Amino acid sequence: DGSPGVSGAVTVIMQGTRPMLLEVQALCSQAQNNGADGVRRSCTGVQANRLALLVAVLTKHCRLNMWQQDVFVNVTSGLQLRDPSTDLAILVAVACSYHSVDPPSDMVFAGEVGLGGEIRRMPQLERRLAEAAKLGFKRALIPATGGPPSGAIKGIQLIPCATVAQALEAVLGKDVGKRTAEPSAAGYSRKYKKRTGAVDG
Repeated sequence: DGSPGVSGAVTVIMQGTRPMLLEVQALCSQAQNNGADGVRRSCTGVQANRLALLVAVLTKHCRLNMWQQDVFVNVTSGLQLRDPSTDLAILVAVACSYHSVDPPSDMVFAGEVGLGGEIRRMPQLERRLAEAAKLGFKRALIPATGGPPSGAIKGIQLIPCATVAQALEAVLGKDVGKRTAEPSAAGYSRKYKKRTGAVDG
């Protein structure tokens, strides 16, 4: 919607037998005291435990310092997302907001995300992609396995990715994993001392 820091990623869900495109919006902002007092995870249209899982995957497998970020996610249609194939769009929207960039406007995202950062296959993918192509999308980020072969769907380029790290590289560029460092043990130690009042002996 053009708001500063808000990123939107488009995905395709199945409403019965009918594919439907919708946008997931995300906003990341620096938490107070760099997260020492806790962080917020607020979502509308997305299950809270699913958002927590995806944020943890970004921290562990994509080297994003999400423990310092408040995260807000909203589904623009007002629907409640229960289809795990929307995981990839949620994750991309959050990561893009973290980096203050927008996902490509001609790209659609489809895939379930596992705890290990893998992108899993999903049912009726070809039908979903055909709907995206019909609505003018030119590229689709999809699981590396279980998808249609390249060129199977006219008008849309398929970008298969096995992991979320590969997916973010495809969206944000090759240096995405180097942009942020994983929280260090020293950083956690300082955070713990601040919260508990402990001092170095």
